[in-house]
Parts: sequence; C-alpha cells; structure tokens
Amino acid sequence: MKSKFRPFTVLLLIILLVVGINVGLYHMGYYDDFLAEKEKEAIVQNGEGPVVRRAVSNLVLPLESSESGTSEISEELNEADISTGNKTDSRQASPVVQDESEIRENKEERHVVAEKPIPAPKVSPAKPQQSKNGAAKLQLKKSAAAKGVLRDVSVACDKSKASVQIGLSVAAGKVSWFNLNKPRRLVVDLHGKWKNKAKSLYHIKDCPVQKIVLGEHADKVRLVVYLDGKDVPVRLKPVISKQDKGVSVSLNF
Repeated sequence: MKSKFRPFTVLLLIILLVVGINVGLYHMGYYDDFLAEKEKEAIVQNGEGPVVRRAVSNLVLPLESSESGTSEISEELNEADISTGNKTDSRQASPVVQDESEIRENKEERHVVAEKPIPAPKVSPAKPQQSKNGAAKLQLKKSAAAKGVLRDVSVACDKSKASVQIGLSVAAGKVSWFNLNKPRRLVVDLHGKWKNKAKSLYHIKDCPVQKIVLGEHADKVRLVVYLDGKDVPVRLKPVISKQDKGVSVSLNF
C-alpha cells in the first residue's frame, strides 16, 4: 500500500525543519555579528551611546565683553580676600582647639561621676509581730491536725423518734448534715481528722432507722443513716447537740 501525504502535512514538516536549523545556528553563534550590528543601529537611532567624560580645567576665561580694568580690580579683590581669609582662619583655629579640649574634660568628668557607686539604702529587718488572733489560729490549726478517735455508736429508737449517740475521744468541731433519696438516707459529717475504732455497720431492728454505716475519710468521718421511707418524712431535720466527748443526733419521725 502506498502512503499518501497531504500538502498541509508536508508544509508543516518543512517549517519545523527550518525552525530547528535556525535554532541550532543561533546556539552555535552564527547570528552573533548580525544581532550586534542591529543593536548598535537601534542605540544610534534612540540617541543613546557611550558617555565620554573629559577633564575640565580650573581656569576661568574672561568674557569678550569685559574690560581690562574690571579684570585687574577683580584680581586685586581676590588676592585681598585670600589674604584676609588666611588670617581669619589662623586666628579662629586656636579657640576651636580649646573648645575641643574643654569638651573632652567635661566628658571625662561625667564618666568619673557615673563610675561612683551609689550606696544602697539600708533596710532594717522587720520584726515578726504575733497577735492574739495569730496565736488563736495556730491553736486551731494544731487542733485540726490532731486526730481524734470515734470510739462507739449507740442507738435508742421507737416508732416516733430515735437517738444516735456518738462517743469521741475529744470534743467535735464542725458537724453538718443533709438528706438523700433513693434509698432514703440522712448523712451526718464530723469534720476533722478522726480514727474510727467503732463498727463500720450497725443493723437496727423494729425501728424506722434500718442501719447506720460509718466511713472514715481524710478530712471527716461520715455516718449514713438508712431510713424506712414509709414512716419517715421526705425532709428530716435532725437535732444535733455537741458534748465534751461526743455528739448526740436526735430524730423525730
């Protein structure tokens, strides 16, 4: 089978071949001279070119319209100015040196003053003052730190009232209480550090108080009084009385 080439394909191949040849010649440097000449022509057309600097003499040429008399007068004046200028410069040179020396001395004096150490103010040590309130607080802290002993718990109960007697080795401090439901309970907290040497569980028969559970904590001893929900009101308010070595909790149903 004979392959058929379209005219457009042949033209495209020729263009690619010509472009490839020109690119190769450009990289080989065949067009460098031609491009340099074109660049010079563009610079000349734009009015740009290398800048040439020439030395300018210090001589001042007189104008053609000026007269000889005026030039002589100007020269004499210039000489007089130069002579007077030299004198004034020589006269003013000495005070400038004096001012510089004075400035240096002032700076040295300032540095010397700054280097002197400033004595620190003496502060007398504060004397500790102990008041009566402080001593009382210390005693309270010591008493709180001391650990008491819960010795025993006794319960006296009937259908209308109950009394819980808590035996302690020392007098009780803060005592708090609150009610809980489901199951019905009354919680009594003896705050402070206590060691429980009584039983941890007390079962009670024929009484609205079913049982009492004791729990020892780091900052309190807790008594949980379990109540019969049928015979006890929803909110039970106990009567708590502190004794020398004990706490009494009275319940009215």
